[in-house]
Amino acid sequence: MCKRIETRGSWSLHESSLHINCLELLAATYAIKAFTKSLNNAHGLIQMDNTSAIAYLNKMGGAKQGVLDKHARTLWEWCLSKKITL
Repeated sequence: MCKRIETRGSWSLHESSLHINCLELLAATYAIKAFTKSLNNAHGLIQMDNTSAIAYLNKMGGAKQGVLDKHARTLWEWCLSKKITL
């Protein structure tokens, strides 16, 4: 919980079948969207211990156009549209 904003829930049936790296990126996406939905021109800090997910976020995607690349790009596109840096 942060400033009375709380986010939680279960993975959907489709999401629960995804690789852990994808779930980490989805969790980061849901968290950023929940905690910054009313913000623009902000900076967000994501702390996670999944090095693969971190690498995809830091590089704004990956060399291969796969699921991890898609999730990382989706998060970055949303952040960029709101002028939020990670």
